[in-house]
Amino acid sequence: MVRCTFCQVDNDLEPEPPPPAAVPYGFAPMSAPDARASGGVATIAVLGVGVALLVVGGAFAMLTMRRASSVSVGPIATAAPYAPLAPPTRTTPGVTDDFFADAHAVPLAFKAKLGASPMATRLVLYQTYAIAELQDPQHADNIDRYTYRAGGVDSPQPEHFSGTAKELSATVFAIESIDYTLVPRLCAESLTRLAIDGGKISHIIIEKEHGGAGVILRVYVSTERRSGYVEYDTKGKMKREAK
Repeated sequence: MVRCTFCQVDNDLEPEPPPPAAVPYGFAPMSAPDARASGGVATIAVLGVGVALLVVGGAFAMLTMRRASSVSVGPIATAAPYAPLAPPTRTTPGVTDDFFADAHAVPLAFKAKLGASPMATRLVLYQTYAIAELQDPQHADNIDRYTYRAGGVDSPQPEHFSGTAKELSATVFAIESIDYTLVPRLCAESLTRLAIDGGKISHIIIEKEHGGAGVILRVYVSTERRSGYVEYDTKGKMKREAK
């Protein structure tokens, strides 16, 4: 017996079953699984996967730590600081010359280069090197310029001479005839005689006097503002000075 909800009249009609629940488009209704049948299996499966992941992760971590501890890392190389290259020099290691203090090696070096006793029109001593204008022993009318520096003599350079062979012979002198032990004393004496404030020996010229009267040693003293020289004979006697 069913009562009409509109008119409140009882009748014996069977009520219509409720409409089925709406199903989202594209999906079919699924029946819920039996929790009693599948719950235990699912729980065991999840626990097994978790344990496996923990075992694999722990093994991987231990392997990584062992590899890291077995590798030795050396010091990190760093680039060397920049150092500019030194300019090339012509000096010989261990050779330090001061021809104002000791010039005895000068004539010996030029003699060894020429293979004969050197005859010069001029010899100029600087503190660390010497320049000589020497007569060619094979060609007496030729003059060549040589430089002695750091234990060695350079190759000859031709020098111009305007004169005859006879005139050339009158201007040359034997550089081995000079008493080089006088040089230190003449340098000290020249500094005192000229008394140039801050003056230093710049060079010494050894040559024949004009007219070929004799050989002289001319010691030059100079600064950036002043200069002068003292002239001596081969015995070390002062002849003149100028400044």
